[in-house]
Amino acid sequence: MSENFDVKLVENAKYYTPDAEYKRSSWIGDYQDTYVRYLADPDAFWETIARELDWIRLWDRVCEWKYPYARWFVNAQLNITANCLDRHVAGDRRNKVALIWRGEEGKERVYSYQRLLGEVSRFANGLKKLGVRKGDRVSIYMPMVPEQLIAMLACARIGAVHSVVFAGFGTTALNMRIKEAEAKVVITADISIRRGKAIPLITIAQEAIVNAPSVEHVVIYRRRKEPPVELHPGREHDFYGIMENMP
Repeated sequence: MSENFDVKLVENAKYYTPDAEYKRSSWIGDYQDTYVRYLADPDAFWETIARELDWIRLWDRVCEWKYPYARWFVNAQLNITANCLDRHVAGDRRNKVALIWRGEEGKERVYSYQRLLGEVSRFANGLKKLGVRKGDRVSIYMPMVPEQLIAMLACARIGAVHSVVFAGFGTTALNMRIKEAEAKVVITADISIRRGKAIPLITIAQEAIVNAPSVEHVVIYRRRKEPPVELHPGREHDFYGIMENMP
């Protein structure tokens, strides 16, 4: 079968030559010119790139190189979520699509930058209400749903350390990761849907925290509407419940 991908395969070589139009319209422009500018003054080159981001505090030096160690943007500070979300919302991208999710059953959810920022901010404030502070660890044991991304960004927004645990792991593996991280909060879902089969994540999570004394709260995204999973008052919280009335 012959298909035209607008590239030319170079004989006996493992690289492709793109059409000239792709080079002209690429993000960096002409690669060779860009590379020459980098070689001429690496610090100035990376400083120009870095200034595309929003910084809380600018750097004292772009690079401090003491072989074999390098420190980049010395003493600079930023918040990664402000660069993922806020700077787009403050500009002309607020209504552009930031995330498209489609589940196994064909259901689709679309988040603009503005909507995603709102969800992340409210969930971050919900975590703070549960007592999560900068430096605290949060274990995220969730299926591939938008709520997983919201939880990760919310942790980063308030300076908490998130540990993402693959939702295919069982009780022992999850327990080990929770205990070694000394997680204060575990975020999970009632079920994960894989190849049409519902896997009870909440059961695995509940068993995994039995001998994990660091865990104070469990936040559960309830996907199954009927019957909804029962929550244990005081320790277990609904994912969207902790977002209610949050700014």
